[in-house]
Amino acid sequence: MSSSFQACSHHAPVKALHQYKKRVEARPKVFTFDLAGYGSLTFPETNVYRLAGFSDKTLENLSLLDQDHRALLRQIANVVI
Repeated sequence: MSSSFQACSHHAPVKALHQYKKRVEARPKVFTFDLAGYGSLTFPETNVYRLAGFSDKTLENLSLLDQDHRALLRQIANVVI
């Protein structure tokens, strides 16, 4: 899902996600992108990841998050200043 979150601000697709999970008997990971920088999580569900912006590193980050939901936090912690 790629969104400025204006479409979801009052009507997050939580019900649709639950129906999908039940229908296909799966627990998919959902990656959303905050393109406008609103900074709020309008889709508060398990396995839903919100990333700010979009760049050439986005797909790399998605791969990391798919393997380990804390991968980006560990990368940030390892930065030497």
